[in-house]
Amino acid sequence: GFRFDVFLSSTGGDFAGSLYDSLSRSGVRTFKEEERTAGQDRPSDQAMDGSDVFIAILSESYPGSRRCLRELAKMVASGRVILPVFLDVDPSDVRRQRGPLERAFREHERDRAVEKETVTEWREAMTAVGEIKGYHLTDKER
Repeated sequence: GFRFDVFLSSTGGDFAGSLYDSLSRSGVRTFKEEERTAGQDRPSDQAMDGSDVFIAILSESYPGSRRCLRELAKMVASGRVILPVFLDVDPSDVRRQRGPLERAFREHERDRAVEKETVTEWREAMTAVGEIKGYHLTDKER
């Protein structure tokens, strides 16, 4: 099966790519998946099951991705270690789903393809991860 030290959850971007490269160069077996098109299978499910630690790179675009929110909910349910990186977002906005994060959740709530219970589960996962002490990085600190 899939065995990884770290599962990296993000919407992609330079920071995620750099972190992945650094971890891999250091010998850390890291799984990173970019956004997939609808209908494709999800190797990320198996990779998550075989990962010891999760790193969630939480950005303004993160809650707009159903894949990322599914991953986040699965991380929280697993009870394993989650290291959040708050990338240009305030941890309190993540906890409370405010600002741009709130807009993404409102869109999910209006989407009839997404069940209300699922959106509630995603919100609870965001709140839980927002409570974890993580790394808060802004554009000027990178």
